[in-house]
Amino acid sequence: MLLPPRPSSICSTCWNGPLRERLGLSGQPIERSWDFSIPAHSCTGGFAYDISSEDLLSGTSSRCKWCLFVVKHCPKEALRLPAQMMRIRVGNTRQGDFVVIINNVEVRNGFVYTDLVDPIAKYVPRGSHPPDVESQRALALAKACLERCVRQHDSCRKRSSLHPKAPSPRRLIDCTNPLRPRILDTKRTPCVYVTLSYVWGEDQPHKTSSANISSYIRHGIDNETLPQTIRDAIYVAHTLQIQYLWTDGLCIIQDSPEDKRRELASMRDIYRHAYLTIDAASAEKATDGFLQAQSLSDSGLPLPFFYPRGHGEQAEIGTLYISHSVKRPLQDPRTRYGSYNVASWRVRNNGLTTIDSLTGGYTGRRAWCLQETLLSTRCLVFSDSTVQLRCQTTTRNINGAPHNDSLDVPRLPGVAFYPQPRIERYSYEWKNIRQLWSRIVREYSSRSLSYPSDKLVACAALAETFACALGSEYVAGLWDDSFIFHDLLWQRTSWSPRPVAYRAPSWSWASVDGEVSMIFDYLDPSAEALVEVIDCKVAAQSKKLPFGPVSDGSLILRGRLFACASGQESPLAIVHLQLGSTRGAYRYTTRILVGPRQTRTLKVCMNVFIDILIVQVEPSYDFDDTVNSKELWAVPVLKRFLHDGGFKQCEGLLLVPDTIPSIRGGAKSKRKKRRVFQRVGHFRTYSPENAWKLASDAERSPVTATEFELV
Repeated sequence: MLLPPRPSSICSTCWNGPLRERLGLSGQPIERSWDFSIPAHSCTGGFAYDISSEDLLSGTSSRCKWCLFVVKHCPKEALRLPAQMMRIRVGNTRQGDFVVIINNVEVRNGFVYTDLVDPIAKYVPRGSHPPDVESQRALALAKACLERCVRQHDSCRKRSSLHPKAPSPRRLIDCTNPLRPRILDTKRTPCVYVTLSYVWGEDQPHKTSSANISSYIRHGIDNETLPQTIRDAIYVAHTLQIQYLWTDGLCIIQDSPEDKRRELASMRDIYRHAYLTIDAASAEKATDGFLQAQSLSDSGLPLPFFYPRGHGEQAEIGTLYISHSVKRPLQDPRTRYGSYNVASWRVRNNGLTTIDSLTGGYTGRRAWCLQETLLSTRCLVFSDSTVQLRCQTTTRNINGAPHNDSLDVPRLPGVAFYPQPRIERYSYEWKNIRQLWSRIVREYSSRSLSYPSDKLVACAALAETFACALGSEYVAGLWDDSFIFHDLLWQRTSWSPRPVAYRAPSWSWASVDGEVSMIFDYLDPSAEALVEVIDCKVAAQSKKLPFGPVSDGSLILRGRLFACASGQESPLAIVHLQLGSTRGAYRYTTRILVGPRQTRTLKVCMNVFIDILIVQVEPSYDFDDTVNSKELWAVPVLKRFLHDGGFKQCEGLLLVPDTIPSIRGGAKSKRKKRRVFQRVGHFRTYSPENAWKLASDAERSPVTATEFELV
């Protein structure tokens, strides 16, 4: 192979070493173990070489880009001695990640790419979209991916064929003339259309209203008055030769509550029957647009890259880019989430998630957009770094480069989209779908909402889909079946006051803001319920939105209430004193009052997870006027056993009487026949000593079971 002339930006050591070997990209993929105790030098694949710290630092003095890159990420201890040798291994993994390992430490995890028009594009494992994603070339690649999906993907075709004559949305945008689109009253006639998933981010002055809808239907809409994101979507639909587009800002009469309720009730069908959803992931707000020209040089480290064409021929040379770092996850997502890959497997980096930095973008942070993605058969994602087609089979860059599916949001099982799903209740498949809901709740609750009152309505279409598959009654984010005990034990990862405006009962995760964890194993045979559900009901705000917002909710349980005490201090005071130094839970030894009249005490060690800030903490820590030591109650909900049958742990709820105005915004319960409580937290015992008495059978328990109500 005839090497091209060495550029001045690369030293001779790197040019004849890692760059000559094409950074290990042409070799076998690097095989890594998720067992972090295994040293990295036991990895195989890629390209490995040895270099002294003296030679490496010499390369930086000549401004060698690769040496500067390595030194930037190299462990400091490896550079202390000039003659000290270090081993560097570079290459791609089977998942398409580009990794750099220095002295047994993985210091870089990202991806490599180039421009599609670059001479080396066909040799690079991961490509990039052209800088001008508006070009015919880029959209032709997208159309080819769509056609390949339609022809070759059985699961995608099967899902599309489930509803061959499904009615179209009530209104669509006719994109025949992109410069003068118009709203079409479809009369629900079946047709092929695309939908748009995007972030409003601001008001849309020319959105459809009662005053302008007649004009939009008869005379069309001046393209110049529309937000750039909608204009881009119309252009993409027209270029892909799809005549109709649905977007909420134009297809719903925004000043008509009645029209909003009617269209929101159809959201599930609108997205699942669409041929394609355009995901404007790179647009922070509607006026930004998503077809902006991308500058490759600003989005990664450029390196000269060459590839041989044949014996005796000059190698092809171009520019390769190494992406900004994507940190390695702390654990294998397969062990944490089983067979489902969930976007909640994330590594925080400056407030962004891994999925944000790769494909999720701004729509990956918005709660409304999650159901739009999950319900769509196909999504064409326009992100900052690439353009991808996400279908029910795979996620793929439009240039055919590989994609790491473990960074994807989950895909709903095909059975969830059958007209009349027939899943045997409590079967293995049923439990898997049930658990998938819990994982979706975690992803959904971590996303943002402009209006907190949308907490339940923004996932209503997903809830309707799961209700059809599970055959269970939906109650404000939970499911009223034999596994409701698991759902009650959700926990928060941060604290804030409960919203002043009522939107869900306190036992629902929808009653709080922020990320909620609901990862419980519904297949665990050792879990046994310690409470009995007497009644569970919620009141929907509108009969047209049975899976939407609620105005009231009640859960009546029969179980054992244990009063908590801790000397002269309130347990709630201890909770507040430790909030600032904890990350979600803390260990707390409380005295549980037991006995016929709850006169005896029992020390129990537990992890405590608090939902809300009940009172403000003053420097004096004086809680006597707000909460006394008898106002915190523990209710055991589940007990678990070890493999040998021995007691493992007990989990339950922390309650306070429904008399504290700061929790319900001053609302008062109308129930008077039984004690009424609100949930304020969740506990899990971490020491079996004494804790088993909380979970003992009714006949052996020192506390009598009683009926009580949660609101």
